[in-house]
Amino acid sequence: MGTGVKISRALLDRLRNEAAAAGPLEICGLLVGRVGQIEKTVASSNLAADPAQGFLLDPATQIAVQRRAREKGRTVLGCYHSHPSGDVRPSAKDAAQAEEEGALWLIVSRDAAALWIASKGGAVRGRFDAVALTFPSSPEPRLGDVRRKTALPPQARPANRDQDIPDRGPRHEIH
Repeated sequence: MGTGVKISRALLDRLRNEAAAAGPLEICGLLVGRVGQIEKTVASSNLAADPAQGFLLDPATQIAVQRRAREKGRTVLGCYHSHPSGDVRPSAKDAAQAEEEGALWLIVSRDAAALWIASKGGAVRGRFDAVALTFPSSPEPRLGDVRRKTALPPQARPANRDQDIPDRGPRHEIH
């Protein structure tokens, strides 16, 4: 994952807004996509005994999401959760929970987000390494896209709209 993992700004903004709305409680869910790209997130109930101090994904949600992802040719890449404190570095609890090697951990707050990969001997808490989040550019127009604006660059457009209309004689208004 040396080049980072792609995620849309809209998806990341939505998670940050959900974290802000949850106030002191941690939100959590699963990251779904393909290697190198988070395409979707699926929220889970936080079953932690104290959701203000940690998170625990609902096992039924995990199983259902894994099954759906597999059916659609995707994979569960890892999980996301919020840190209401605003610190998006993994906590000691996060390190203790990180069992699956290579799983992605997206930690969000109201104002920030950071992506981590579970790794034995990682640089953070001996369990995580940072992964760059990248944002894909807007997609290229596809065949069939309709654009209302002209495709001509400004220097190629006529300065006077009448210049590109051939003279067809007098114009008559019909009343």
